[in-house]
Amino acid sequence: MTTDIGQIVWQPSSQKIQKSFMTKFAQFVSDIESKDLLKWNDLHQWSVEHPGKFWRYCAKFVDIKWRKKPNSRPQEETSIDKKFSSLNDWLQEKTHWFEGAKLNFAENILPQPNDSQVLVSVKEGIGRTSLTAKELWNQVACCALSLQKAGVKKGDRVAGVLSNSYEAIIAMLATTSLGAIWSSCSPDFGVGGIVDRLAQISPKILFFSSSYHYNGKVFSCHQTLRECLPLLPSLEVVIQTDILYEKMTPTFHKDPKYPNLIAWQDFVNFTNCFGQNF
Repeated sequence: MTTDIGQIVWQPSSQKIQKSFMTKFAQFVSDIESKDLLKWNDLHQWSVEHPGKFWRYCAKFVDIKWRKKPNSRPQEETSIDKKFSSLNDWLQEKTHWFEGAKLNFAENILPQPNDSQVLVSVKEGIGRTSLTAKELWNQVACCALSLQKAGVKKGDRVAGVLSNSYEAIIAMLATTSLGAIWSSCSPDFGVGGIVDRLAQISPKILFFSSSYHYNGKVFSCHQTLRECLPLLPSLEVVIQTDILYEKMTPTFHKDPKYPNLIAWQDFVNFTNCFGQNF
């Protein structure tokens, strides 16, 4: 009995396949192993039989920047066999995934600081904003420095209730560059959804969109923020972003009732911060 999986609606051209990173990785592994592993099924079967090699080659192929390299002990090469009742049992017993290694997430994500355009933000009602690699580095570094000054250190939690924006990316990279933990959600989650997600991690810092644009309308997030703040007692500083519609949403960050509320532009002083280490 065969199953009808439906009509294929799209498939890559042979040219796209040849230029793909998967094909490049398959060639990379084939060259090292002196085997023909260019076909998907062959590469997959080899990865199952040699998980240690597979992950080491992945790390080398994507050029992971280690702060501390993995232990020299070779990873287990035993493939799945019948004595294990499940894949999870096998993973726990037989695999050792980069033991002892340390890396900085932001360092591995950020591109080299040059003048190439690396980040484009297109928001309804605002238009297009772009950042070069150099500008992105500088803004992440400045934000990280501001977080440090606010007392953020490794293991602390920083949260974002943010629209899909370049500020969200900058805040996330700045947070992870310090070894802190980032969690986020959309401002349209509402008070219940936001508090359910964030209260369990006790964030120290919160980045919060003041408003967002949807379907031709501007929606203020100020009332949502007012209701969330008493329910998140761990917060020490709240940074308000997207301060774009002052006529429609009064400047909340200047309200004396909320002395720990700071505007994005005031919190992140975008001077040259290239001296900041990630």
